[in-house]
Amino acid sequence: MSDLHVLANVDPNVLVPPPPLGVNMRKLPIFAAHPLQHAYRSPVSGLQLPVEFHAYSADNTAIVCLANADKVSDFLRPIGYKPVVVVVGPKESERYELEVDKEYAIVNLVMNDYADTSAGPYQALPLSIFALPLDREHSKEVTQLRDPVAALLPLLDPAVAMVMGPLAMSKNQAAFDVGRDVMGIDKFVADVRINHDDGGTTTNVTFEKNQLLYVRVNDGSPVELLDAQARLFSQLDIFGSFKLLLGKNEPIEHSFIGWNGRSPTMNDPKGAPQQPPMAAYCTSYTLNSPAFKLWSKQDDKFDFSPGCPLTDRLSEFECKPILASRDRHVSVAVVRDDDKTRALQAAVETWSAAAAHGRQIS
Repeated sequence: MSDLHVLANVDPNVLVPPPPLGVNMRKLPIFAAHPLQHAYRSPVSGLQLPVEFHAYSADNTAIVCLANADKVSDFLRPIGYKPVVVVVGPKESERYELEVDKEYAIVNLVMNDYADTSAGPYQALPLSIFALPLDREHSKEVTQLRDPVAALLPLLDPAVAMVMGPLAMSKNQAAFDVGRDVMGIDKFVADVRINHDDGGTTTNVTFEKNQLLYVRVNDGSPVELLDAQARLFSQLDIFGSFKLLLGKNEPIEHSFIGWNGRSPTMNDPKGAPQQPPMAAYCTSYTLNSPAFKLWSKQDDKFDFSPGCPLTDRLSEFECKPILASRDRHVSVAVVRDDDKTRALQAAVETWSAAAAHGRQIS
């Protein structure tokens, strides 16, 4: 943690805001297994904050999209990663207006409604990409989209990382600082509003007085949810199905990489402190049990236009939704890996130097 001003004599637990009224999820085993251990002083705000991050309770809705693999590859290449890609068959091509036999990257937009975290409550919309190191081959199970739910299979592959791109969030200085300082995430503050009702989730993002994103995801009906689960199990062999059933409601470990995707000359959004090209490698331990369904073009809505880092990437990547999920009770513990962060940052610095001299690194 040489890049952080670590505070040797500060217990990070005393820096956590008190839990909200209602159900307290802070006693879950996941947080005892991965406790808050270090504190640091943010160079942005001067706040004393925990280095590790706990999301004790969140209501999360996610959209799984297929995206332009070449554009996503360009975004990932500076950190030495490539997207997990799938090839679309005729049936899925017609249903989602995609090209047959063309490779697509898997990109997720997650609507995180955090009721309680180690940085306090807030709402956030991160863009994440299923990715592999450039020298790793794709798993056979995830190279052909035999069914839309096959886009979820990378979650079961321990080699697959989730690379976090731009993240729009409601105002919370502590969460803003931890995301950028520790995790390398391209966070920016916007008017983010995630609302839940009896039928589903509605999300709006307004940036600089312009509404740039509107999402409506209806909760799946019992028939839709059972259909999606049956489709998922049909894509797994006996071992995979057994593993999935045994692991239900057990923590899932993910490698997750924050990458702000910034060239050396890129400016930050208005009002945000200048942030150089930055990447960080973390491990995320997630406890959840999502309900998922196929995307409905008739009932669900996903409208966006360029104008902020999040919607600029959605537009650049040409994201088209194929699945939606909701998990009303998500808990996450995030721990940074300093050795892997240094390796990532070295790759970024090499890329930045080449970019500054007009060269490209393949």
